[in-house]
Parts: sequence; structure tokens; C-alpha cells
Amino acid sequence: MKNFKFILGALAVAGSFFTSCDDDDDDVHYESIVSVEKNQTNTYFFSDKGNVLWPVNQTGMSAFKEKERAIILFNLAEKDFNRHPDAIKETNEFIKLTSYQSILTKPVWNLTQENKDSIVVKNSDPVSIHNAWIGGGYINLIFGFETAYIGVYHYVNVVNNTIDELENPKDGVYKLDFIHNSNGDGFFRYVTGIASFKLPDNIGDAKNLEIRFKRDNSEIRTITLPVESVAGEKLPTAAKNISETSFDILD
Repeated sequence: MKNFKFILGALAVAGSFFTSCDDDDDDVHYESIVSVEKNQTNTYFFSDKGNVLWPVNQTGMSAFKEKERAIILFNLAEKDFNRHPDAIKETNEFIKLTSYQSILTKPVWNLTQENKDSIVVKNSDPVSIHNAWIGGGYINLIFGFETAYIGVYHYVNVVNNTIDELENPKDGVYKLDFIHNSNGDGFFRYVTGIASFKLPDNIGDAKNLEIRFKRDNSEIRTITLPVESVAGEKLPTAAKNISETSFDILD
């Protein structure tokens, strides 16, 4: 189980951020949200459009976690399998990675009678969803809420409520809840973050995904996402505007 702690005032935390300082970087930078893959010796990326991106600068990438989601910045490199014989044959582009920011990556939890009082799935505090899309087999959410700025652990999860939703999906709709537990934190400053949640294995024939969330203590809102919607290569604008908040992801 993974949770996270807010670290304010810095864009990244050690272990989740990578920057290349090479002087000969191309002026043309590209950006993408990707999933991390590994083979026995190397790390590479799957973009949400289905392309395989192979970094030619592998130094330091062994620390990246397999199946983790990330925001990457990169330059295109020459597509030359002879110079990079370890690259898998499915590679679409060779890239020179210039920046890497890990994304909180989690499964969808099942809410049951046994775990309904757990702090991880207890829905007690307001949260907003600013942007949402399905890509790479994940539900990707840009969200925000208030914090007292004192380093208290918060919990966010996407939950399949098996107590109330005995049949899911139903009539082509899969219903989920995005929940936030502030763990008793107060209200001082509004912060934003990004997280990816693996699509449920039993998504089946659902055509739409409904995600409910508590906007404030009296208002429940719902957003609807087409299950077949897939983000392209371009990074959503809202993902570039995350506040000075990072997530120290803990096992």
C-alpha cells in the first residue's frame, strides 16, 4: 500500500526527479506522460499513445520504478539500433531524457464491509478534480485541496464501493469514488497534485466511467469519462501547472 506526504516549497523530492545537465541538449524539447517499463538491464517508457520511447542516456535510470507513471521531458535522438543494440525491437523513438518527475501511481481499492473504516478508504474531507482523463490504462487525475502546511500525511484513493454498487459496471457505466482523507490536517493553503490509478480489471464492456467526489462538506459532484478516451502525446496543460507540492511516496 502506498501513501504520501506533502513536501511544500520544492518541485521534486530525492529519488523521484531526474535532470540531465548536458550542454549539448537539443533546443527542441518534447513532453509526455508515460509508464515505466524495464527489462533485465534497461529502462524504457510506454507513452499513452502506445509508442515505445527508448532513452539513450540510461545512467541513473535503474532507480526508476517499474509500472510507475511519470512526466518526462526529452529530446529526440537518432534512431540507430546499431548504436543501441539493447533497445527492444518495438522501439518507436530514441530519446535523450532531460527531466523525469514521478507520479503517484496506485491501484483502485475495493471498499468492503471489512475495510470501510480504514483511514485509507474513509471518505471524510473535501477535494476537487481539476482535470481527468484515461490514458495508458490508467485513470489520471489532477486534484487539489486545502492543507495547513505542517507536513501531515494525506490520503487520496479511487475506490470501487462494493457495498453500495453491488453490480459494477451496470448499464455500460462503471462507478467509482475519488476520496480524500486529510488525517486531521487543517486549512491554510490550497495545493494541487497529480495521480494515476490503474483501471479496474473488470472494466468489462463499460463505455463510461463515473467518478464521484466530495467538493465540499455538502456537495457531491460527478465527472464522466469515456472509457475509450486516450490522451495523446502532448502533456495536458493542467499537468504543467501543479503547485509547488510534491509527493514523498512511501511503501
